[in-house]
Amino acid sequence: MTQEDPLSALSELPDAARIRSRKLKGSIAALVLEASGLSPDERSAMEARVRRATLALPGVEQARIVLTTSRPERKIIAIGSGKGGVG
Repeated sequence: MTQEDPLSALSELPDAARIRSRKLKGSIAALVLEASGLSPDERSAMEARVRRATLALPGVEQARIVLTTSRPERKIIAIGSGKGGVG
């Protein structure tokens, strides 16, 4: 953790690889987290962990966190039939 960037301490978190952006303006921390591949419960848990860790840093009074995903989650269902037939 450096005096200029107290948010550098977040690099020690288990979720650090998902932090895409972090900025501190005054006492407000703004973070962007990558949430691709996580279930809604996992997203909430990650956001809560990062928020707690951020608010525990000296000089941080507010944490604004945005979750992003790199691609929408879609499920594809293929249905086939063994019947031949007229086309």
